[in-house]
Amino acid sequence: MTKQTYWLADPEGGLICVQGADERDRLAELGWAVADQPAGDQRVWLQHDQTGAYALFGHGALEAWHARGWQFATPPTESTDTGLAVALPEPGVAQDVPAPVAALIPEPPADEPEQPDAGRS
Repeated sequence: MTKQTYWLADPEGGLICVQGADERDRLAELGWAVADQPAGDQRVWLQHDQTGAYALFGHGALEAWHARGWQFATPPTESTDTGLAVALPEPGVAQDVPAPVAALIPEPPADEPEQPDAGRS
């Protein structure tokens, strides 16, 4: 017997596709709500089949992302002793991005002469 498919929305509006009433009911207890099938620019949760990463993608781009190894998946909802299994960024909160560090740029090997800058006279 095939399980029924349900679309659910997380509290921020991200959608997932789940199989069966048991999974639907489990997620409903965690704040997910039954939703209509996505359309337009609504965002859908996917997981990469090799890296295990989770991300939200626009519904209109799903076909291209499926071809790159991303599949429908429910993001982690279980807490661990260190917090959620995956720390998702808070919507609307800027994330700190480290600036590039000059010390990480490799130096040319010592036996190669430096090339003069052709743009200088």
